[in-house]
Amino acid sequence: MAPRVLLLLLLGLVLAAPALGEGLGDRKHAVDKRIGALQARIAAVGAKEDALAGEISTVTERIRALEGRVGGVATRLGVLERDLALYRERLARLTELFRLQTDRYRFLERQHALAIKRLNSRLVRIYQSESVETLEVVLAAASFSELLESFEYINRVGAQDERIASAVEEAKQESRAALQRTRRTKAVVVSATRATAVRTAQVREARDRLLAEQGQLASARSAKLDAVGDVRRRKADYLSEAASLAEVSEQLGGQIRASQARAQAAASAPEPAQESSGETAHTETPASASTPAPASASSSGLVWPVSGTVTSSFGARWGRIHQGLDIAASSGTPIRAAASGTVISSGWMGAYGNLVVIDHGGGLATAYAHNSSNAVSAGQRVSQGQTIASIGCTGSCTGPHVHFEVRVNGSPVDPLGYL
Repeated sequence: MAPRVLLLLLLGLVLAAPALGEGLGDRKHAVDKRIGALQARIAAVGAKEDALAGEISTVTERIRALEGRVGGVATRLGVLERDLALYRERLARLTELFRLQTDRYRFLERQHALAIKRLNSRLVRIYQSESVETLEVVLAAASFSELLESFEYINRVGAQDERIASAVEEAKQESRAALQRTRRTKAVVVSATRATAVRTAQVREARDRLLAEQGQLASARSAKLDAVGDVRRRKADYLSEAASLAEVSEQLGGQIRASQARAQAAASAPEPAQESSGETAHTETPASASTPAPASASSSGLVWPVSGTVTSSFGARWGRIHQGLDIAASSGTPIRAAASGTVISSGWMGAYGNLVVIDHGGGLATAYAHNSSNAVSAGQRVSQGQTIASIGCTGSCTGPHVHFEVRVNGSPVDPLGYL
């Protein structure tokens, strides 16, 4: 059933309750404890919301810082990639140039070898048959001028062969020098290309890591934003439910005060005459052997319900008002009535666990919660210092203790002002 429907039903029961009684006190304490639990939840989700907001802020700052780093790395990577592309293009052109120069050098080398070979062959033939050829030229000449022309032709042929061989040698040397220059340039470009490629790979890897981290942070921030949304929705639900319960609690408090006023009015009315029996009616339960003498009462007439350590005082706690005093003691330690009075409630009260509520008259009441067991029942008269329950940890608690409340006209007050 939805929380709002339960609250409406509870409010209807409260408005229909005619008197104080055990059920009214039970409902009052149950509603107050429910309000306390809701306030604790509201404080918890508020703290979680603040923590998530802080985490989201931190993650957002890290994302922004990463965006700046990614931008700087991306710019650097773009420059390196362009440089690498230029180096590779230049290297490709140098490789092609080196290939062409190598082919030219080898061609010239072959041509020079052929020229030298022809020149050497011609010189050898001239040397070996110089007299015969000279005689043949002289005998074959028709005139002296023709003889001169023949010798000049022979000399020109020899000179041409020498020039060809020299030109080819010079071209070959120039080709070799160009080839060496290209080889050195290519080596430099290869080294620069390799270095640029390494730097580019390193920067690309750094960019990829930053992008991956940025993606992880973005996912974490998205998850935290979703969690914040859930926390805020739960907080809104808790606040709405707490407001409704506070209204019901106020209604119960008013009815308790009205019931106490009626009880006081009835007590002040003249009692009917009793039959003479020689005995006086006595409703207070006499002290038993297990009831120790009460400790020294305070100026308000109350004694401490148990000897132990105060672990939580009355006041603000977890975004709400802690309506009592928590006194820790070992399990099973007897809990004593702070003053004499009438038990108006004894039983299980939700987060209070086992609860005893005593009305001391004059609008003053005390409550004892989280008991392992109760030793009294509703309507019973008890004396100050009488054992009414035992220390335990029932309901909503974290260790054995008694949650002790003092209420004046139904409203909680600081117990230390009465002890």
